[in-house]
Amino acid sequence: LGDVYKRQESFQTSSASADVASFKTIGDIFAANPDERERGNTEDTYFIVFDLNGTLYRAYADLTKDVSDQLMALDFDDPQYEEKHRAIASALEIRQLDNLTEMIPSQDELDKLIGKTGQELIDDGWTEGFGYNLADMDVYMNHGPFSYIVRFEKDKDYQNTDDFDIIATIAPLKVVSVTYDGIGNGSEIN
Repeated sequence: LGDVYKRQESFQTSSASADVASFKTIGDIFAANPDERERGNTEDTYFIVFDLNGTLYRAYADLTKDVSDQLMALDFDDPQYEEKHRAIASALEIRQLDNLTEMIPSQDELDKLIGKTGQELIDDGWTEGFGYNLADMDVYMNHGPFSYIVRFEKDKDYQNTDDFDIIATIAPLKVVSVTYDGIGNGSEIN
């Protein structure tokens, strides 16, 4: 989704009594003061990924053009940005609320990817994530809303150059292991 940004700050207070099932609006989420992991919007959809009491959730809400324009017009450098953002987004009605923690694949499921090629992962919608370690051939990759560390067989030593293409490099290589690493792009649907 467009205009996605990762939240660096956390707005935490006591959230032990929050009942996610009762959330109807984005304001209900803000009121619970969860640990925000990611949020953003396109012209017609708002999303927020948050951790509440150790469980990851993702909420989607429909946006009107007017509300989208108001959010897009906010200045990130404005000291009142967060308050203004929350005031605009709070009334949005949640249309979908996902428990992302329940969607995290088990290690047994991830182990079924061992032996597949990088190209097979790419063909299945896996994308480059937040970097790589060529010494160990560990590549951070995203699939759905999650990030994984995918280790590939090492067929030779690679050098990281300005024009190095990790996707082309891993395409023929076989997967050695896959480990869940957290939220990648929380707005993505599996």
